Amino acid sequence: MVTVGRILRSHDKWGEVKLRVFELENLDLARVERVFVGRGGRGEEFQVESVRPAGHDFILKLADVDSLSQADRLAHLDVMIPESALAALEEGRFYIFELVGCRVITVTGEEVGTVADVILLGENSLLSVDRRGEEALIPFIESFCKEVNLAAKEIRVDLPAGLLDLNES
Repeated sequence: MVTVGRILRSHDKWGEVKLRVFELENLDLARVERVFVGRGGRGEEFQVESVRPAGHDFILKLADVDSLSQADRLAHLDVMIPESALAALEEGRFYIFELVGCRVITVTGEEVGTVADVILLGENSLLSVDRRGEEALIPFIESFCKEVNLAAKEIRVDLPAGLLDLNES
C-alpha cells in the first residue's frame, strides 16, 4: 500500500471529507475506485463514491461514511492505494514513499541519517533526515543529492559546509 494523501477533516454533515493529495500529477483520482484509510500501511477499505476538486485539495465521499461523526473519525488518517495503481514516473522522479527510509550518505561515505519524511514546497522538496533523534533538512535538488539508489535504499549527497549545522541549537 502507498500513502497518496491525508484526510484533513470532515467536510459536511453527509460524511464527506477534505483530502490533501501529496503528488497530484501522478495520480488520477477519478480512476481510483477503492482506497484504504488508516496509518502505517494498514487501514480499512472503502469504496470511493465521489471525488471533486476543492482549491488545492479534494472533497472525498466514501461509501458507508454518511455522517459528520463518522467523517470526523477519519480526520488526520492517511489515504492509501495499491502501489500497482500508481503511474510509472520518468527517470529522476520519485514517489515520497520510495524516499522515506533511505539512508543518506555523503559522497565521501559519511553517514548523515535516514529520511523520515519529505516536505513538499511547490517545485522543490526538502528531505527531513533523522540524525539520531535530531532533524536535518536537506534540499532535494540535483546539486546536493547526487545519486538516489532505490534498490539499496540510499541517497548520496554532496552538501555545502555548515548545512547540517543550520538545525542545531
